Amino acid sequence: MSTPTEPVVRRATLLASLGVSPEDLLGLVDISRLLRVTIRTTQKYVDRDDFPEPIGRIAAGRVWLRADVETWAKRTLPLPTGRPPREEKDG
Repeated sequence: MSTPTEPVVRRATLLASLGVSPEDLLGLVDISRLLRVTIRTTQKYVDRDDFPEPIGRIAAGRVWLRADVETWAKRTLPLPTGRPPREEKDG
């Protein structure tokens, strides 16, 4: 018979075997707080082709490594605002 803490112990053991602590993982809400943007904006970020791939999925959704998200944010943010410049037509 399993105890209520057994899944937590298994999860902690798995994370330790991967060399990852729970503080190293971020879900959508965590990313939103880290980057100080709305959940909607966070969803747009994680859907971008240049956003890091999640390392897994849990019941609450996808999870990313904090270091990967921080590196992406330093390299990418802030995103340019406004419309892209108009292309000049040759003619």
